[in-house]
Amino acid sequence: MNIFFISCQKGNEPLLEQEVMNLTNKKPTTGIGGVELNCSDNEILDVILNSRVASRALKLIKVFDISNEKDIYALAKQTNWDLYLTTEMTFKVETIFDSVAKTQFKNSVYISQLIKDSIVDSFKELYSIRPNINLTNPDVLFQVRLAGKHDKFSCTISIDLTGSPMSNRGYRTKFAEAPLRENLAAAIILNTLWDPTKDHLIDPMCGSGTILIEAALIKYNIAPSYLHAINAVNANNFNYWSMSKQPWFKANNLIEILKEKLSLIQKSFIENVKNSNSESLIEGFDNDEKVLKIANESISLAKLENLISISSGDCRTVTPIPDEPCVIITNPPYGERLGQESDLRILYYEFGENIKKNFKGHKVYIFTGNPDLRKKISLQTSKRIPMYNGGIECRLLEYKLW
Repeated sequence: MNIFFISCQKGNEPLLEQEVMNLTNKKPTTGIGGVELNCSDNEILDVILNSRVASRALKLIKVFDISNEKDIYALAKQTNWDLYLTTEMTFKVETIFDSVAKTQFKNSVYISQLIKDSIVDSFKELYSIRPNINLTNPDVLFQVRLAGKHDKFSCTISIDLTGSPMSNRGYRTKFAEAPLRENLAAAIILNTLWDPTKDHLIDPMCGSGTILIEAALIKYNIAPSYLHAINAVNANNFNYWSMSKQPWFKANNLIEILKEKLSLIQKSFIENVKNSNSESLIEGFDNDEKVLKIANESISLAKLENLISISSGDCRTVTPIPDEPCVIITNPPYGERLGQESDLRILYYEFGENIKKNFKGHKVYIFTGNPDLRKKISLQTSKRIPMYNGGIECRLLEYKLW
């Protein structure tokens, strides 16, 4: 068994905890920004390939206590670095502080430099050659975390298993302004009462289509890593995940396990799409032709053209299909990065009037980071779920229109 930390956006920890339990049948320890899990390497692969809300997965490789930064080099040098890195590979070290450590340690770059020196010197002593640094696209990323612990500090060194964030599904090559991260869109959907077996889902301000695509992946039980799985299996190249290049991964014959899991994901995608039906439609609208073009391209890259419908339309005039249960899930602009707030006040008000008039008996979810704008919707919320979009504190607002 090994200890792993799976990170997520702040506010999504309960969703991630439940998801990890479903994937591994083990209860993780939940903290701020993620969960800690004691499990096998095989089980963490299931989390990496199937988690919809996780951001990164880290494998803990060393923990030690320090009194000051002078202790770091010698204690870090005791690590068997050649389990995680070879002389042919490049690496990078990133350091983060908790709130207590920030009062004692002022320079995270200097801490990273100490760890880097311990790695380089270890390899020079063992092999008379050193691995190189790559700050932009390293083969291996080490994360160092310093946290306050009574009169001492705990230093945790972990290795990143995925390289690219797990939220990068592979269906977005172009971006509309201020797009949602894919895992945040999935978390928004999972926080709603949308029933994918019977509810018509509408995003009346769909932008680049991220909510629609993530909804389709949930509805048709498609693993979020499916595009990477298809590409890896077809090309017989599994280097997308940085763990596949690391010595410990190869030494434990995990490549064959990874290949098998990816082949099953590819097969499942083909079968699920083939057996799908569009009785409960996933439908998006937007009045910006530029972003609709981007949405169409993303849906095409996602290979979901037959499962999602998008068209030009205005959120102030969209109506549900008669006699079919409907759920609206949308992320309108909220003035932090997009649009003029005066214009958005009118938009929110008129959108609110439309849903008040035309969506009685249905449920509406609006994700926004601007509390003043949400007040322009003259409806009573039934729930307000705190979430974060990057550093912006947001709310997922639920309206039940009975």
